[in-house]
Amino acid sequence: MATSCCSPVTCVATCSDAFYFEVVAPETDLAADSFEQSQCLGRWVRSEFNKFLLLNDEKKFQVQNLTSEQLSQPECNFQILIYSDMEHVEEKGRKVAMLYVKNEGTNMVACCRKRTEVYPEVYPEEMDTLPKRIEETKHKALFFMTKLTACATFSFESTENPSWFLGFQPDGENPSLNKLVLLKKKDTQEVDNAMRVILIK
Repeated sequence: MATSCCSPVTCVATCSDAFYFEVVAPETDLAADSFEQSQCLGRWVRSEFNKFLLLNDEKKFQVQNLTSEQLSQPECNFQILIYSDMEHVEEKGRKVAMLYVKNEGTNMVACCRKRTEVYPEVYPEEMDTLPKRIEETKHKALFFMTKLTACATFSFESTENPSWFLGFQPDGENPSLNKLVLLKKKDTQEVDNAMRVILIK
């Protein structure tokens, strides 16, 4: 919880040469650490290597080349749900976003979980109803979305796993495919090409 202005005080007692005060923080002066839905964008999600993110028949995220015919199928577009936040993350040049795609009428949301004690992973999770308001400052389905260039290139950092970004990695089982993963950012200012996410209308 963060105060939106200075907290008023009330004198409650005096003793000898000392004054005792009580801090009074009215509820109306508090800004909750929370996120609220504000905007939804339909976009193709593409890697720097010209492969597009899809939910395959096994309900797993897959990154592959698409034909022009496949690109004309709007149901494969991902929805980027933007949340406004009470702590003004936008002022730092980034937004808070959730990524999901419709599958047979169900929302399949990109979420994070710990694969091991150290390494998190990203996976699709069914959500019948997307939350209109999220009270926590960290959430498995929320990412800090930062614009990297004048073109529609962004990075998506997990709010639950700081310094871990959505990225693309070759699929060991099929070299022609990539998979959606969480990648750890190195100790440099530059975002690795594998962490660059291109959003196309």
